[in-house]
Amino acid sequence: MHDELNLFLNEMADVKPLKADELQPDIHRNQLDGNLEQRRAQAQESEYLAKLTTDIGMIKPVEPDAIFAYQEQGVQGAVFRNLKNGHYKFETQLDVHGYKVKQARAAVIDYILNMSELGQRCAYIIHGKGYKSQPFPGVLKSFVCHWLSEMEEVLAVHSALRQHGGTGAVYVMLAKSAQSKIDTREQNHKGVGFR
Repeated sequence: MHDELNLFLNEMADVKPLKADELQPDIHRNQLDGNLEQRRAQAQESEYLAKLTTDIGMIKPVEPDAIFAYQEQGVQGAVFRNLKNGHYKFETQLDVHGYKVKQARAAVIDYILNMSELGQRCAYIIHGKGYKSQPFPGVLKSFVCHWLSEMEEVLAVHSALRQHGGTGAVYVMLAKSAQSKIDTREQNHKGVGFR
């Protein structure tokens, strides 16, 4: 055993540690992390494409002029009223008015997942009213409302105010992203401890 240690030390005698300025970032590792995140997002999108139906017989029709309201259990009444009254700011909008059903589904999934990933809490989608759509009025509106109520990122949905499109559009409240939850937790814990 002693001979093996001496042999090892002799072999390592001329080895010098790298200096900090000689170290290079692990670019390959960063690429792997990015690819993993991209694959995760694609898997989630694929899961929603499989889950969110385009079968007209599987959805409840929503009339073109009907106010749509959806609220997950746990969403406070005051928060939902603020959504309903257009008090939350939305940074972007998605307009699927005039899209085919499958195109609209892909666009809605992509938009909601992107908004959630960016930490946005409120989204705005224009679906139109569809007075002349077939086989019944409001087909696309009905699909959009159904899909949103099936997405785990969505906490609440309400038809927009008249100045934002009325019953031809919806406000969407999104759940906090995982990163937002971590940030909030850290912010609330600042100052806790010894003073």
